[in-house]
Amino acid sequence: MAYSLDYAEAEIPPDRIPLFNAIMRAQIAFAWVAGPPAGFLLATYFGFDVSYGIAAILYVLVAAASLKLLPRLPKKNKPVNAAGEQLALPPLSTAIKQSLWLCAIAFSLMWGVNNAYLISLPIHLKDNLQIDAHWMGWVMGTTAALEVPFMLLAGYYASRFHLMSLIRCAGIAALLLYTGVYFASELWHLFALQIFNAIFIGVLAGLGVSVIQDLMPGRSGGASALYTNTTHIGNLLSSLMVGLVADYFGYHQVFLVNILLVCIAIWAFGRVKTARELAKVAP
Repeated sequence: MAYSLDYAEAEIPPDRIPLFNAIMRAQIAFAWVAGPPAGFLLATYFGFDVSYGIAAILYVLVAAASLKLLPRLPKKNKPVNAAGEQLALPPLSTAIKQSLWLCAIAFSLMWGVNNAYLISLPIHLKDNLQIDAHWMGWVMGTTAALEVPFMLLAGYYASRFHLMSLIRCAGIAALLLYTGVYFASELWHLFALQIFNAIFIGVLAGLGVSVIQDLMPGRSGGASALYTNTTHIGNLLSSLMVGLVADYFGYHQVFLVNILLVCIAIWAFGRVKTARELAKVAP
């Protein structure tokens, strides 16, 4: 992400950077269209040795392609003073730091509930709804296919609407998704609910890093690291949450906890002030 942000800052007009970020993130969604169904099929019919062997081969191909295809980034022209000494970036204001903390909390919760959903749904399908777990691969593939247009639309409309307004829409979509999953009783219900999942992940993944980048201009490495770490924190929180909730109350109740955590994330997003809003109130 830091690489793509540096490239965008050097080569892309500022008002089109969110669209570029969304297009970059959409590549991951493209991979998820085929990845989960292929993974479930390979593991089911050929075993995990073949599945992981094919994954290893693909990693080698990606490494080779990266060396040949990725463009070299231009060196940054860092500001210097009259003596030729490099100037440090101005410190972040207290208001920006507060918004970054709220973003970190909200993004961590959103990625956490998403990971808890991915962990719990296959077992919920099998144990509670008596549906074969391999259908989870097709559900995930459906979501990924739907994510791509929403990612691109989010990037396109980012120049027309406030980024945080679109992110809050992602929170509402997540709330509708987990409420629907909690009450779903048929497989087709889950497929229908993936439209909300696609909006949730498509907007959050496509624009999330742009929100952090907007609050931390000139700090692409820090912005991408902070955003990426929210996914890792979310994964840790979700693993702990699923373990505790599923152990005491069952996997079905994980989705009820997801609803609560999404409400907290929406509240946090509502208190985030964007760089543009903070600039208007600055003395």
